[in-house]
Amino acid sequence: MGIIEKFRQSSKELKDTRTLVKCAMFIALYVALKMLRLQIDVDKALFNLEFLAIAFSGALFGPVASIIVGCAGDLLHSLTGTLSGGFNWGFTINNAVSGLLYGLILYKNMSIIRCVIAKFIEIVVISWFMTNIWLVMSFDINAIMPMAISRAPIKLGASLPIEMAIFIILVLVLKPVLQKIEPQRKL
Repeated sequence: MGIIEKFRQSSKELKDTRTLVKCAMFIALYVALKMLRLQIDVDKALFNLEFLAIAFSGALFGPVASIIVGCAGDLLHSLTGTLSGGFNWGFTINNAVSGLLYGLILYKNMSIIRCVIAKFIEIVVISWFMTNIWLVMSFDINAIMPMAISRAPIKLGASLPIEMAIFIILVLVLKPVLQKIEPQRKL
């Protein structure tokens, strides 16, 4: 299935009320998981689980729905008042690109290898590269560049295996459940 066809089918899915309700539940799940941050005191390595809401919405409903889930989830989270550094549109763009990535890679073809590829691309391109761009734009470039360079081994060495393991376990557990709930939906 081509990219344009995935967008077309994903847009059609949003016409169904049940799909909209499920997307709203994914948005609520995103906000709840964003508030739950696991932080280990090794150079402030964070393990984020909110990507699960974006990834599963992308796998179930495609790129259009997962972009909406990512953006709306980030905007609603900013309204909760739990932001540590203030609101930055760059991180909302990160969520939109994450939704696009997960929707394009996982929609109607969710396999373990595709999950690994999507999570690896998300960690390298979005969590490390794009986040550093937003941090450089928001703060002093001289102070942030050493931190950006030092974040790469932490993000790739500590966060990637743990987040990927959680993702794969949930895919293995939830895929059969989702196929029983909605047998007409191809995963």
